[in-house]
Amino acid sequence: MQKGYAKGVTDAGAKIRQQGSDAQVFEDLEDIFNQPVHSSKIELVYTRAYDGLEGITQEMDTQISRELSNAISQGWNPRKAAREINDRVDAIGMTRARTLSQTEIIHAHAEGTLDRFESEGFTEVEADVEHHTADDSRVCPTCASLQGNTYTLAEARGRIPIHPRCRCSWIPIVDD
Repeated sequence: MQKGYAKGVTDAGAKIRQQGSDAQVFEDLEDIFNQPVHSSKIELVYTRAYDGLEGITQEMDTQISRELSNAISQGWNPRKAAREINDRVDAIGMTRARTLSQTEIIHAHAEGTLDRFESEGFTEVEADVEHHTADDSRVCPTCASLQGNTYTLAEARGRIPIHPRCRCSWIPIVDD
């Protein structure tokens, strides 16, 4: 999470410079997290990720109960029941954990980006949806509809990720 947030902060600096404005270049993670705004915000990112883990645990409980019911109703021996439960938990655990980690890292990146824009004095952002990649057909209609929309920083908070594995990001709006 920390690296995702830090990448958001550094990517935001690059986007600010691309827009023709000045932005401090941070040398390493320590430089970023010595800034008060960033050290306090990363705690919120961790809290959100922890809440997502609770959902994984509940899903595993449900699947274990189903497999146990299956085992009892079909008369499986304990070894077969344990093997089936283990296979089910492994499959669910890896899929859900991968989805959660990707989604939460994108969230951390988006929040780091917005925090950096805010600390640099920006008040508005625009959605930057990754459909500029050649032949990238993976952008969903919801995300594609965000392209070019302008939001205040307050409106932007919590919008990205739009869905699990979202690839959207924010770009600053430079006042003329």
